[in-house]
Amino acid sequence: MKHSFRSSIGRSIAALLRPFSTTLATSTLAATGLVVTGVALSGCQNGFQTLATPLASRLDSTIGCKNFDDAIWSSFYESVELNGRPPTTREIQNALKDQIQQSPRLGTLSANSQSSLISLTSRLAAKVMERNESSGIGQNSSQTDEPLIAPDLEAQKGLWLERIAQLELGDRTTAAKSADVDATQELIAELKKLAVDAQIETLSCADDTGVRPGPTPAPTPAPVPSDAGLFDHWKTTRTPAVYGGLKTVAVSYQSCEAATMNPLDGSTPNIKGIAVIGRHSSGTGNVREIRDLRAFLNGHPYLDPYRRPLPSCHDMMTAPLIYDYGGKPYTSSSDETVLNMFRNAGSGSKELGIDCSAFVYSAYAVSGLKLKKGTSLKASLVHGVSSSMMANPQGNGLTCLDHASFKGSSTLLPGDIVAIRGHVIMIENVGTDPFGIASIKTAADCKLANINPRNFNFTLFQSSPSKGSIGINRMWAKDYLTKGSTMGDGMMEHAVNACKAKFQSGTVASKSSKASIVRHLGTSDCIAPALRLAKEECLSSCPAR
Repeated sequence: MKHSFRSSIGRSIAALLRPFSTTLATSTLAATGLVVTGVALSGCQNGFQTLATPLASRLDSTIGCKNFDDAIWSSFYESVELNGRPPTTREIQNALKDQIQQSPRLGTLSANSQSSLISLTSRLAAKVMERNESSGIGQNSSQTDEPLIAPDLEAQKGLWLERIAQLELGDRTTAAKSADVDATQELIAELKKLAVDAQIETLSCADDTGVRPGPTPAPTPAPVPSDAGLFDHWKTTRTPAVYGGLKTVAVSYQSCEAATMNPLDGSTPNIKGIAVIGRHSSGTGNVREIRDLRAFLNGHPYLDPYRRPLPSCHDMMTAPLIYDYGGKPYTSSSDETVLNMFRNAGSGSKELGIDCSAFVYSAYAVSGLKLKKGTSLKASLVHGVSSSMMANPQGNGLTCLDHASFKGSSTLLPGDIVAIRGHVIMIENVGTDPFGIASIKTAADCKLANINPRNFNFTLFQSSPSKGSIGINRMWAKDYLTKGSTMGDGMMEHAVNACKAKFQSGTVASKSSKASIVRHLGTSDCIAPALRLAKEECLSSCPAR
């Protein structure tokens, strides 16, 4: 079955890439049985080198250095962006042989070490390139051997970016994905050991994080008063995660008002004009499109009325965002500091919009909060984060998150993440009695029968199909977390834990069989320079409110 699957994928990739090439060179990936067609750009001597050069170059400059892991994964993202797919075994072998011949660092290795270097790196490329049930990419959910292929090159890129980011983060949500993570981590560890044994780590390391930043920013201006602008006000009055959430809402709607309006509630009418037109190729999630733009805009809580802050803003009246299952911000290896909501990444539908996990990642990233220790904060990782990973963060590589604990009246906190398999939200504002348990007077009464979600007193951020598939929104929890829903029932279990914490002197680890509340560690190794949102400068004129 796997051989048939990979062969089909290989033929499909070849078909996708054929119109974009000027010279074609075909190679067989012996390690996986995958036939892949490579692109040799005009004027280049070797097509294999063209595709594999980023990996060979990064490996040369960073093997034996602290930033080695980052650099290796960043080279895979770059290859996908430039060529539509990662490099193959044959391409890596050719590129590394040439790199070794001209490298002062790799040239110091013995012949055996050079051979091992090529072998280990080729095996790593083969594992990344391997497409099976572990990747969740193009695999048909029905009982058939034939995969469902991405419809175009951009969609294919999106699937590869997802695959690579999942491997880098350490996605273990299935046994097969876990096995792939183990395999790639073992190969990278062997490459590191090779560098140590050959003492190559004593040579000069490149002053490079492995991440390609954007242009050098202007000097940091002097501190400004908190009332100088909307972002500055949020930054000084809200927790980092909530600041990031508000900023993501405001920029995504290119609106000074969107993040300051009253949260949506049960009385907010559904938006109109969006139609479900099918299912995603994975077999999971609906594909949506705007069928009637005028109807969509009429009565939209964030766009009717709409005031465009500056002429440079994205035109929300012609290309607004909706809820897009699988949708991610567009990212580029040429500038890993930017998340772009206004360019289609190819991972969802043809409409602009992002899904729930992409929203939470973006909110955290633009406030400088990492999800994984030992990894730089970069835009490409948004492609690999899922709600299932966030529901069990420590088990899925997200080592900067952990399950929340309650103590006394300190229970739910702004910026907390609530995750289930299939959806994730983030907490915004929290009232003095977020779970509505103030009336419970004894520990014996801390039970589900005495908990009512209608008494929840907090608001949340999310991107969801709520209200007619609105996408990014802020909403009252009491109107969203209902009895009978998986997330609502899970939060009721957490409410019981919060109630018990009231009557105990110690800390209660809050667990639920249905939903997880996870919290950022806030430690220095989980904080990094914040990412930016494309067109965030559009809101520079927004006053604090």
